[in-house]
Amino acid sequence: MLLLNIYYSFITFEPIYNEATINNEATDNNLSINNINKSKEENTNKYVDGIYSGIGIDFRGQLILKVYIFDDIIKNIKVNYSQEDDRYFEKAFFQLKKEIFDKQNTDVDTICCATQSSKAIIDAVQDALNQAQIK
Repeated sequence: MLLLNIYYSFITFEPIYNEATINNEATDNNLSINNINKSKEENTNKYVDGIYSGIGIDFRGQLILKVYIFDDIIKNIKVNYSQEDDRYFEKAFFQLKKEIFDKQNTDVDTICCATQSSKAIIDAVQDALNQAQIK
């Protein structure tokens, strides 16, 4: 019906709208605006989905972790670069990774005998979370 009205307007050079066409357009516009407002209200996420690189400093230098965030959940943490001693770092990394997954934040304790590595891991994850945070 709208197409017919538009076609007719080209012939007569004046727009022809009936009440039904105007009401349909108003309804469509209101639905679009309501959907936009609704999606803004429903978006309560703290983080933008993605993969973020976080940096921490351990005994031997820089530690770079990749933190995977989807649907506001920390899904995975991988080591991108580390020079740290494997026996201390691995102990801290796997234990902290589990605790961070469980809590979904970096409010975790350092690991005994791997304090520096623990701090570097926590700092790197927090750096990635800061980058992912919705501002």
